[in-house]
Amino acid sequence: MKNISQTAVVIPAHNEAETIRKLVRLIQKTEKNIIVIDDGSTDGIAEVLRREKVVILTHIVNLGKGAALTTGVEYAQKAGFSKVILMDADGQHSSADLPAFEEALGKADLILGVRKLSLRDTGFRYLGNRINSLVIKWLFGEKVADPLCGYRAFNLRIYPKLKWESSGYGVETEMVIRAIQNKIKFKEIPVSSIYIDKYKGVSVIDAYKIFFDMLKWRASI
Repeated sequence: MKNISQTAVVIPAHNEAETIRKLVRLIQKTEKNIIVIDDGSTDGIAEVLRREKVVILTHIVNLGKGAALTTGVEYAQKAGFSKVILMDADGQHSSADLPAFEEALGKADLILGVRKLSLRDTGFRYLGNRINSLVIKWLFGEKVADPLCGYRAFNLRIYPKLKWESSGYGVETEMVIRAIQNKIKFKEIPVSSIYIDKYKGVSVIDAYKIFFDMLKWRASI
């Protein structure tokens, strides 16, 4: 694997103490630079990771996933990394897919993970993702298979064009739309996912907010 030292894995975490240590140790088999953003957790994530070789950035209060990713990505940029891989903290993303992201970053500046979703196995997550994908195609003219997947990576040189305003779960969608608007080349790769709770993540309220945000982003063109 090339230039592995130039990559940072960025993990926003809110009350994921039960899964974060195992995830970090799995990642460390492949990637050595890990940045965890403790986004106002109350379950002692920082203490759980105290003996692990990771950078821990702390939000005193919960600011949201988008805000946590901004903190982590901008830290990575200032620390001199050239690439970031974004992962969720709940254990749904497999560290076995990390080499595929590293390889793909040599072919495109933005890499989007694509999960194998089904209505039976993932319920609202599947429906929300399908609707989100169709709206992006309708409003922005680009087909994106899995715009809500949090497992993704990008070369930090494109961050100024990709930079998002969303502080919450709209961050994945906004990132995709910023890429389309700025004609950033992206590549989609299949990723494995394990779901303990098929309803966790984007709520109905979040989905409505993301939809209206998309209309706003379309009007801003």
